Amino acid sequence: MIRLHDFMLSPFGRKLRLVLAEKKCDFTFIPTRPWDLGLPLDEMTRLQLPDGNTLEDATAAAEYIDETMPATRLMPVAPLARARARRWSNWLDQAFWRSVTAIILEERVLCRYRSEGSAAPDQASLKAALSMLRTSLAQVEQHLANQGALVGGLTIADLTLAAHLSTADYFGDVPWQAIPATREWYAMIKSRPSFRPLLQETLPGFAPVSHYADPDF
Repeated sequence: MIRLHDFMLSPFGRKLRLVLAEKKCDFTFIPTRPWDLGLPLDEMTRLQLPDGNTLEDATAAAEYIDETMPATRLMPVAPLARARARRWSNWLDQAFWRSVTAIILEERVLCRYRSEGSAAPDQASLKAALSMLRTSLAQVEQHLANQGALVGGLTIADLTLAAHLSTADYFGDVPWQAIPATREWYAMIKSRPSFRPLLQETLPGFAPVSHYADPDF
C-alpha cells in the first residue's frame, strides 16, 4: 500500500493525492502537522512506496506515479507538450509557492500554532502574497481565455494548479470574479471524483469559505 505523509493543506501533498486518485491507485493519506515536526512545508512530503522506497520531491513523485501506475497518462506524450506541462508545474511549485501559497499558509495558519495561538498574521506579508496571487492568476487567466487549457487534456500541470488554488481558496483568497475563464476551468477540475476527498476535509479551528466544497461555487 502506498502511504502519503503531508500537511492537509499542502499543495504538494494535494497534487500527489489528485494524481494517485486519477490513476485509481489505492493509497493511505497520513496527515502531518508541520508545527510538530519543525520542518518547512515544502520538505514535509513523504510518498512511501510498497517496496519500501520513499520519494520526497512532489514533482518527481508525481511523474514516478504517472510512469509506473496504470490508467491514463497524465503527462503528454509529445515532447513539446510534455515540456510545457513541466514548465507550468515547476513555476507553480517554485515561484508561485514561494511568493503566494507558502505565505498564505504561514500567515493564515502556521504562525498561530508556532506561537501557541498568540501571534497575529503579518499583514504586510499577507497583502503582498495576495497581490502576487492576483498578478499571477491574471497570467493564468489570459492563457486559459486564449487557449482553453493549460496544455491540452488533463495533465499533472492542471492538477498542480488546482492543488495550489484549492489551498488559497480554502481561505477565500482567490479573486474568482476577476478570472472567469480560470473559474470555469477550476469548476470542471474540482467536479472530478478525485477532488471530492480534498473538498470534504476541514482543518480544525479553520472553517473553509462557504463555496469551497461546492463544485459550482
